[in-house]
Amino acid sequence: MDEITLFIRIVLSTLFLTTSWSKFLRIDEHIIIVEEYRILPTPFVRAYAWFEVLMEMAIGILLLFGFLQKEATIAAVLLLIMYNVAISVNLLRGRNEISCGCGGLVGDHRLSWSIVLRNFGLMILCWWIYQFNSVWGSLQAILSGGTLGQAFDFKFWITLIICYTILFVTIIFIKLFAIRERIQMLLSNK
Repeated sequence: MDEITLFIRIVLSTLFLTTSWSKFLRIDEHIIIVEEYRILPTPFVRAYAWFEVLMEMAIGILLLFGFLQKEATIAAVLLLIMYNVAISVNLLRGRNEISCGCGGLVGDHRLSWSIVLRNFGLMILCWWIYQFNSVWGSLQAILSGGTLGQAFDFKFWITLIICYTILFVTIIFIKLFAIRERIQMLLSNK
């Protein structure tokens, strides 16, 4: 069970850290995307965009280090619910031409129901972490009286290496598939 929980923590932390970092690096562009959703009054758009970036970054860091895992997953689910509501409202309005504003590993795509489904899948992963908290790689476990040997034993390191290998290979295949689709699209336009 620890292996699965650690893998899910790595996936979610990587996802939240990369999305927050890409939004942080292009914050002005992200503010415009948030405004394009036409949900928030204009005076609140900038503050919300910054809040969202900082929340995603905090969630990613907490999950990465296994600190306040339950609280981090609750915050993640609340963000994902907000995203799904905003996306659904715009899709129901017929506005699917705007960017989702996701960034990071998941990239930026036009709004679609598949993004809503993906977010529900991410919520299920958050539920797993909430239900099956792991001491592996957890600073909280150490601060609560656990030992370094319990949190970072040999099985932890092997599992960590395997998890990151699977994650990076998956990312590479997704990126290569996207490049292939783009090349096919460009060739079909000639």
